Amino acid sequence: MKKLYLFMLTALMITFSSELIAQDIVITEIMYNPPESGTDSLEFIELYNNGITNVDLTGWSFSQGVSHTFGAVTMNPGEYVVVAVDAGAIQNVFGYSTAIEWTSGGLSNGGENIVLVDAGGITVDQVDYDDSGVWPSGFSSGNPDGGGASLVLCDPNSDNDDGSNWFASTTNSGVTINGNVALASPGAADNVCLTLCNSVSSFTAVACASYTVPSGDEVYTTSGIYLDTIPNAAGCDSVMTIDLTINNATIGTDVQVACGSFTWIDGMTYTASNNAATSTIVGGAANGCDSIVTLDLTINPVATGTDVQTACGSFTWIDGVTYTASNSTATSTIVGGAANGCDSIVTLDLTINPVATGTDVQTACGSFTWIDGVIYTASNNTATSTIVGGAANGCDSIVTLDLTINNATTGTDVQVACGSYTWIDGVTYTASNNTATSTIVGGAANGCDSIVTLDLTINSAVTGTDVQVACGSYTWIDGVTYTASNNTATSTIVGGAANGCDSIVTLDLTINSAVTGTDIQTACGSFTWIDGMTYTASNSTATSTIVGGAANGCDSIVTLDLTIESPNDAGTGDTVTVCMNEPIDFDTLSSLGTVGTWLDFTNTSVSGVNSIALAGTYEYRYIVSTSLNCDPDTAFYSVVVDGGCDYLSVDQEMMSDISVYPNPATSVLSILNPSNTSSLKVEILDMNGRVVLVENNLLNNTSKATISIDYLQKGIYTLRVYNEKAQKTFKIVKQ
Repeated sequence: MKKLYLFMLTALMITFSSELIAQDIVITEIMYNPPESGTDSLEFIELYNNGITNVDLTGWSFSQGVSHTFGAVTMNPGEYVVVAVDAGAIQNVFGYSTAIEWTSGGLSNGGENIVLVDAGGITVDQVDYDDSGVWPSGFSSGNPDGGGASLVLCDPNSDNDDGSNWFASTTNSGVTINGNVALASPGAADNVCLTLCNSVSSFTAVACASYTVPSGDEVYTTSGIYLDTIPNAAGCDSVMTIDLTINNATIGTDVQVACGSFTWIDGMTYTASNNAATSTIVGGAANGCDSIVTLDLTINPVATGTDVQTACGSFTWIDGVTYTASNSTATSTIVGGAANGCDSIVTLDLTINPVATGTDVQTACGSFTWIDGVIYTASNNTATSTIVGGAANGCDSIVTLDLTINNATTGTDVQVACGSYTWIDGVTYTASNNTATSTIVGGAANGCDSIVTLDLTINSAVTGTDVQVACGSYTWIDGVTYTASNNTATSTIVGGAANGCDSIVTLDLTINSAVTGTDIQTACGSFTWIDGMTYTASNSTATSTIVGGAANGCDSIVTLDLTIESPNDAGTGDTVTVCMNEPIDFDTLSSLGTVGTWLDFTNTSVSGVNSIALAGTYEYRYIVSTSLNCDPDTAFYSVVVDGGCDYLSVDQEMMSDISVYPNPATSVLSILNPSNTSSLKVEILDMNGRVVLVENNLLNNTSKATISIDYLQKGIYTLRVYNEKAQKTFKIVKQ
């Protein structure tokens, strides 16, 4: 509900006084019953920013009428926002392209309350429109209740919940619906408002320091009577007379004196003097303006000091506490004890020195006079003596006597020596002696003198010869390894004689040499030598020592010179099928080539290319004897001559010019067909007769073709070139 401002016709100007508190966001146009049949698509509500500042509509909503919550929408001063049931229909009919579609609901044709609330749920504006009474009504053409017109509020400062302030729109859209022209101005001032005129008003305003007029055009800092004009939605002016009173803020100084720190009305704790801080008490002055307070603060420091004390055992301080240990943390506060009136905080620096105690350990022979002046003739561990202030820290020193009284001792030093002996008296004796004596001052275990009598026996050293015979080298008792005969070396065995004296030994050594030789051997496959090892490979480094095997009794060292030959291997035999008169290449029939020798079924040597004219099965032997020290090895081959084909027949002769190269081959095999014999097929078989390659179109009216044999294992293969009339085979060696 708006505060009522009287809106008048041009000819009628009435001045009145009221407080200007017009709500900024105003509902200014409503299309509740458009001239449509069935579902209404042109219903809308228009909002207008009647203020002088931007308004954020985020979170605002309609709590009655329709259902809609605004997203991020900001309205500038004098700006319109249109919320409609169908934004596309609004644009099509009225040309307004930025309408916001409400979420749900529709406007009642009989009237209802439209309520706009802010994000906090507080009512901003409400219009309870109707289709009767003081509200513009009627369903005939040009009326708002189905006649094509919307409801329009021309003066946003007027009470928009009063139907007498609303008018039927006269803005022609140019669109006729069901015989009625659609009349509305969504997002703009309506034509009907152009027939209305200016309004005037006056009000009283009170402000602190400055005042901005409603239009925002002027800011005043002194009291007075002022005029302000605001253009309204109709294009007319709203003229206001303002009776303005300007009040000033009050200022003052808060003088404070504190010790150490002070917390002021601004919530700040100050630890130093300050005369610049200010605090504003909003509305704190008697005239309702702010009160500005300046702080004048003096911070006096708290006085501190240290009480240094030294005591023996314990100390009672000003805080009444008796301390028995050193302390540098205790404090005592003397309230107001400082010269500036603040507290005086004293810190104790106390050193507690203990009374010193100790034991005076003494050992004496016969008697002892102590610090107490008493002469003790027996051991004592109970006597005490106090030395006043005798400790290093200035405290008393209490000493306990721990006295041991010992007596002098006697004894005999029994010694046995070889040749001579120097005794503790510094005399060197070369003969036995049992009468010499020596006094060792303090030499007894108890610290007294020790009187010793010598009992000395002098013995003589022993000599001898160690005769030795060795092979190659000899390590003697002196730790030296001798590799040649020697009869001059000597060694002294300390205490080695039966009498305990040294034994001096002379070496008499004879060194004999070991015998060496080589055992040359040749064997087939493996060889077991004298060392018990079986060797399967040639060896020229193995040695074997025959202990004592030499004529001089030394070892005999034999080196093996062994050659191991590999057993002969003729490979695995095979069965080969050929045609009568077909060439057989015995040099390539075995994968070993010409390493071995071929013998035919008559035991005749065979080599090179041969052929057999008669059908049948013929046995051949392939003999390898390259290792002369090994037995020959034989592989047996069967050659089956097929009587059903003849290599020399007409068809076979047609294929006689077909050749294969290279042979042996490693990766690629070439086949030549100079006669261009047609429809030839190619296949390769391994030695077990398995087909490993088939090519049906390789040689089809062509003179040359190649075959990749990379993937084949090394060995002998049969290559067969054939058609329906003839065939030709080759033995191929894959390397």
